[in-house]
Amino acid sequence: MNILSIKKNYSIVGRASSGIYLILSKYMKNKEVIVPANVCYAVVYPVIYSNNKPVFVDVDPTTGNMNLVDIIKSINENTGCIIFPHMYGNASLEIIELRKYCDENNILLIEDAASAMGAMVKNIPVGSFGHFSIFSTGHAKIVDIGNGGIVISDNDLTFLEDMNDELKEYNNKIEESNNLFSSEYRRLRNLNDDYKLKEFFSHDYKDNFLYKIDKETKEKIRVEISKLANILKKRINNYKIFLNNFEPNDYWKILNYSESSTPWRFNILISNEEYRRKLINHFLNKNLFISDWYPNIAKCFVDKKYINAEKMEKEIINFSLTISKNEINKICTEFNNFWRNICQKN
Repeated sequence: MNILSIKKNYSIVGRASSGIYLILSKYMKNKEVIVPANVCYAVVYPVIYSNNKPVFVDVDPTTGNMNLVDIIKSINENTGCIIFPHMYGNASLEIIELRKYCDENNILLIEDAASAMGAMVKNIPVGSFGHFSIFSTGHAKIVDIGNGGIVISDNDLTFLEDMNDELKEYNNKIEESNNLFSSEYRRLRNLNDDYKLKEFFSHDYKDNFLYKIDKETKEKIRVEISKLANILKKRINNYKIFLNNFEPNDYWKILNYSESSTPWRFNILISNEEYRRKLINHFLNKNLFISDWYPNIAKCFVDKKYINAEKMEKEIINFSLTISKNEINKICTEFNNFWRNICQKN
């Protein structure tokens, strides 16, 4: 699959958030833009920086995705756009009906396939359904070169190329700022202080999310995208190793992927908060990869509860699919040993 030919036109941008910003800046101002409550902050900032307002919608706890019913409930006369990510690479079948609804109601649909490159919906590639669709080649994405994003559309993208040229070029200072941002965000999350998180996110971080990249990086993206089939094959094989070697018990369950989805990571849900925390600490002490992405980002911007997103934040754990088989086997061994000890004590 060549994702660059899914639609008539494509443009390579600094990062997916830059692409979202440029699209919104072209098409709307002072509008409401619907996003999921558990989305990455890199989706929320371009909404704000384009002089629009993010409106958060709770998610389905079985998939992590928004559902059509809740989206429609959040729409009003000032809704200008819906940004629909396929969370965790979990391709949503509802994107078909959502596109139809948006066409009928004159709402712009940006399909966010940042974590779902290569996924399919009824044999149609993800990215086919938005008026504009976004892919990412940034850190921890399906194709990871550490930076970069792609916008595809059947609309003319000349405006996007022109506007992109006006952005600052990515440099060491921006990289350093991004690293500091990520580090501080992790520190504040560990404090469990929502007030400090909101204060942190109220600052201006435009340069972190809105920039362009050089020609060499763009060419590298084209080259790596051409390897997508092999990348997906490795991910799926690694996913199966986790699936076949994690010993099941009543304390955790798999966040299932829909058919033809792209596994972003191997995701599990742990409802017992104490055991989840102990598992994370156990893996960190062993220097083994473990992550708790994506959190409920809505609380960093608004004072409103999103029950399912909060539940997802408290339960989700993910394991990388890009590490070596030897590393995966170590993770599986430690994971199983951890739960055996828990079960024996109980």
